[in-house]
Amino acid sequence: MLRQAGDYQHAHRASELLTLARDSSGLMPDPGRAWRLEWLTRFLLDNFQYQTELDKRIKRLVREREDYPLIADVPYSGPNTLGVILAASGDVGSRFSNYRKYVAYTGYFAGLRKSQTIDRTKMSNRGNRDLKRAYFQIAAPLVWFDKGSNPYKELFQRKTAQGKEWYKAMPCVCAALARHIYHCLKFNDPYDVEKAFRGSALSPASEEEWLDLGTNLEENFEVMGAHLCQIEG
Repeated sequence: MLRQAGDYQHAHRASELLTLARDSSGLMPDPGRAWRLEWLTRFLLDNFQYQTELDKRIKRLVREREDYPLIADVPYSGPNTLGVILAASGDVGSRFSNYRKYVAYTGYFAGLRKSQTIDRTKMSNRGNRDLKRAYFQIAAPLVWFDKGSNPYKELFQRKTAQGKEWYKAMPCVCAALARHIYHCLKFNDPYDVEKAFRGSALSPASEEEWLDLGTNLEENFEVMGAHLCQIEG
């Protein structure tokens, strides 16, 4: 490129320039900039360590809860997500007399129309936003990531086959999942994967697909939330 530009003097010393560029950005030394970069680097490294320690502490505290074993086997979840569900739900037995009130609190279920099933509901944009996000974070991989057959995925496919867009079908899945977890917490009945999945096993997709899903998870949640607001309006 230097020769094409007619800069033969620098082209002759290109190897020296490449050697210098390995250890320098080409900027003149600036003590103020160097101090800021050093402080920022130290700040980030220290906070990464604190974040890791905080994450371990949260997981330990969640696992120590008496109600955690009841939902510990919920697929595609973990102490962080389940901890949000347990903290936001509180004492399910005393707060919610039936699953309809609990699922309404999640924001995915406003009330029954005619049938006493999840399939005949009107969704709502109200509810606890943290709880709503936690359920979506579990439901999304069950529907989009798992390659096997499971009741949540079948419900989603049934809704989309009826002509519903994904952001209208997904709340039905989240509501069904919330109903199942409510049952576990209300009646001290541990979540049974084999029973819930009718004997079928989980079949996770590739790691690359998992990373793609994780990248778009928050964006998809916002899209679904926006359409829930339109439905409510």
